[in-house]
Amino acid sequence: MKCEPQLQEQHAIEILLKNIHGPVAFLLKGFTIKTFEKLLNKASSLQDSKKLKPQKVFEKKSGTVSAVDKGKQPINVQAERSPPQFYNQQQPAKLSIYDALILSKELREALIKALLDPNICMAQLVAAQPDEALCSRRVPEVSFSDEDICLVIPGKAGIGLVFITPEKGLLRYSYHLLEPCTNNEAEYEALITGLELAISMEIEEIKIFGDSQLIINQVAGIYKVLKPKLLPYYQYTMKLLEQIPNVTLYRIPRGRNSMADALAKLAKELACIEEEPISIEVQGRKILSPIDLEYINKIFPSKGEIVLAIDDETVDWRKPFIDYLQENKLPHEKSAADQIKRRALSYTLINGTLYRRSFDQLWLRCLNKQEAQKIVTEVHAGLCGAHQSGPKMKMKIKRLGYYWPSMINDCMSIARRCHQCQVHGVVLHQPPNVLHPTIASWPFESWGTDIIGPIDPPSSKGHRFILAATDYFSKWAEAVPLREVKTHNVLQFFRDHIVYRFGIPRRIISDNGPSFKSTKLNNFAKRHNIDWRYSTSYYPQANGLAEAFNKTLVGILKKSLEDNKRQWHEKLGEALWAYRTTYRTPTQSTPFALVFGAEAVLPLEVQLPSLRVAVNNSITSEQNARLRLEELEGLEEKRLQAQQNLELYKSRMAQAHDKLVRPRTFRVGELVLVLRRPILTHRRFGGKFEPTWEGPFVVEKVYQGGSYQLVDCKGDRPMLPINGRFLKKYYV
Repeated sequence: MKCEPQLQEQHAIEILLKNIHGPVAFLLKGFTIKTFEKLLNKASSLQDSKKLKPQKVFEKKSGTVSAVDKGKQPINVQAERSPPQFYNQQQPAKLSIYDALILSKELREALIKALLDPNICMAQLVAAQPDEALCSRRVPEVSFSDEDICLVIPGKAGIGLVFITPEKGLLRYSYHLLEPCTNNEAEYEALITGLELAISMEIEEIKIFGDSQLIINQVAGIYKVLKPKLLPYYQYTMKLLEQIPNVTLYRIPRGRNSMADALAKLAKELACIEEEPISIEVQGRKILSPIDLEYINKIFPSKGEIVLAIDDETVDWRKPFIDYLQENKLPHEKSAADQIKRRALSYTLINGTLYRRSFDQLWLRCLNKQEAQKIVTEVHAGLCGAHQSGPKMKMKIKRLGYYWPSMINDCMSIARRCHQCQVHGVVLHQPPNVLHPTIASWPFESWGTDIIGPIDPPSSKGHRFILAATDYFSKWAEAVPLREVKTHNVLQFFRDHIVYRFGIPRRIISDNGPSFKSTKLNNFAKRHNIDWRYSTSYYPQANGLAEAFNKTLVGILKKSLEDNKRQWHEKLGEALWAYRTTYRTPTQSTPFALVFGAEAVLPLEVQLPSLRVAVNNSITSEQNARLRLEELEGLEEKRLQAQQNLELYKSRMAQAHDKLVRPRTFRVGELVLVLRRPILTHRRFGGKFEPTWEGPFVVEKVYQGGSYQLVDCKGDRPMLPINGRFLKKYYV
């Protein structure tokens, strides 16, 4: 069995503070690290002068656990155990370095003498008091008298056990103890019950976690069992431990033992001695969604307003002030009465109406809840309402001469829940989620594909589209011109230019275009076990690599064309060659070098021979073959370096992106507004007075990465899954 390394010196000083009586207790009261260090250094020098060598307080013997020095690993306990030898009676106490109050010279010397006195040893100090005193802070039913004597009151108790299997399965047990017992006895009962269950299950290796410092240390042999009532529990526990070959014992904080603690409290509060065992079933239940509420309102329309059975006078915040100013009447509670007296200095009664003096010395009429609601609604959306924000509404109402305590909250609530203010709100440009970059681990594992077009003017052969695909690792790109983009064109492109050249990819990412979503394409992906993923609508950043390549390719083509713009299909191969041989910042290499292991020989290097061309022309074929072999052998290292550079680049990009994040998440069943479609965040679509947002819709499903599936009030899906960047919460 193993035990956690304990700070024995800290425990020693704790024992001294609770058990030493007389002048030594007076010296140690209030001791808690820096000045004590000086005292211990002096004590150590006195020990050296007396030739007293420091020894361990606890010894390790056969079949027992002893205390170990700080920082060492726990000690295994064999199956055969003998009663633990807890203290060494022949040596002085050894203490830790504790913060202490500065004492006078005489007191320090007296303390050192007391610490060096072999008659004041730890065993004698502990034997003089019950062991309950060592853990009195962890016993709930404890009261302390002026003499600092511990009194333990037995009461009803329950125990809770949680078994966690290696497959993360849970077995929960809750027992009610039939007889009253102390907290330490209940802890022993829980440990014994768990060991009996483990033995019945024929468990050979088990880890035991408990929150009782006393029980764990007594079983481990660190603490001595001094209380007679706990000795039978200890002996029976040790016999049970002999039947399990491998046991590891841990002490954890009570906060990490909440599940077992809840089971114990449940058994303690609900169980009854005279009744049979109680069976409790915990089930999950969905909350009532807005769709359900709307359906209920249609089926069971309300026939009248709901009237709360509360007297208006009891909720009127003005009544205590009016009573005090009129009749000098105060609440019975002293604190409430003092508060009314202090606040009433700013109030006055004029013709039976309560007024409050503001900080700018204006008298404001005090309104009740119904009057305040009417004023807020009128100021926000009434005849002179401007649909202002909450703080501006509050300032306007104050200038009109009205006051109530919750002005700012009521104004903010009305402005937040106004339908017109919500649908005409500004576009939220801050990203709602952190960046999730796509990083491939080897070449041609993941491809991003997209369609460029329709292109105007079309090529001389009638091509109006470019179908392109880019490798996420090496940045190698493939592209073909097309007259039209249909499913068979996409299948032919991936079969001839991707699968037949570079092998079957693991993942392909595309948008939701109709040419990418068909039965034939799905069958092709299933047949080759390809994970075909689709980016969310109106969010091209989800397939950012393909979009970035499209932008670069179009830029190269339009700069290469001079007179005849319809010859762009002839320049496509040249543009791809330029892209493949260009240094890419994320990988710190060219796509050609990562694919083939060496840089491509460009036409310029042949016209004006570079160093490597000149060397190649002067070496023999055998030397050239050896050189090519060395380049191929270094290809894996080059790709590993590119992988590291790519991860660093993505990390820097994610760090810069995440600085702008304003978290905005939604749960299933929440009402949301969607940015008006088609979503064009850089310019307004439609008329000047068209709303910016549309809805509300209900969140039906939440996808990983911040995408949501929405449904309308009829339960229909009006759109494909959409990114949370284009959503905002709707307040009813």
